[in-house]
Amino acid sequence: MRQTALVAVRRAAVVLALVTAACSGAATTTTAATPATSTSVVGGDSSTTTVVNPVGQLVFGSGEMPSTFPVDFPIPDSAKIGSTMIDGANDRSEMIIRVGAGQDALIVFYTQNFEQLGYTSSSELRANGDAVVTFSKGDVSGTILVRAAENDLAEAIVRIGF
Repeated sequence: MRQTALVAVRRAAVVLALVTAACSGAATTTTAATPATSTSVVGGDSSTTTVVNPVGQLVFGSGEMPSTFPVDFPIPDSAKIGSTMIDGANDRSEMIIRVGAGQDALIVFYTQNFEQLGYTSSSELRANGDAVVTFSKGDVSGTILVRAAENDLAEAIVRIGF
């Protein structure tokens, strides 16, 4: 029973952090600690939300590439970075980008830029219309899920360390 309550508190902290990051118009920092069964929320002046629990730290943000991404990681000039996440305990990061281009154009962008920057990459088209680009360079590897574009607006979920 105690474990179920702890899991529920952890889930509530993550949901609170996600809602705070997604819904805040002003830039804020929110920290939620769940060492046992307590959760605390503290306001700040950054565009990130941090959730700390016994396992590690999650940092949610938006508008900027996560600091854990390689500095040479290619992002289209017209891309808008949406939600981001850094999972410090598992060395994983992700961001969602939206680009005013078709799916094919975004795949070509990554294929060409990865080659120029020394990344190894490959891509595949899935039956549901989504495309997956896998990449690696040194100790960095990840995937980009490029959703089928609607009205020439492509969305991609970029993940490192998954």
